[in-house]
Amino acid sequence: MFLLPLLFALSRSLGLLGIQISQPLADVVTFAVSIPLNVRFMREMKGGG
Repeated sequence: MFLLPLLFALSRSLGLLGIQISQPLADVVTFAVSIPLNVRFMREMKGGG
């Protein structure tokens, strides 16, 4: 979801360095997006019995 857009955008602006940092940056963004989703899921699991 985030890797390909970051690869295209960062390779155009930063060249090889953009390609090298796109994977770790995509991982960080994915982690940041998953936190609220997981918190919501865990709250629903706890209260929805």
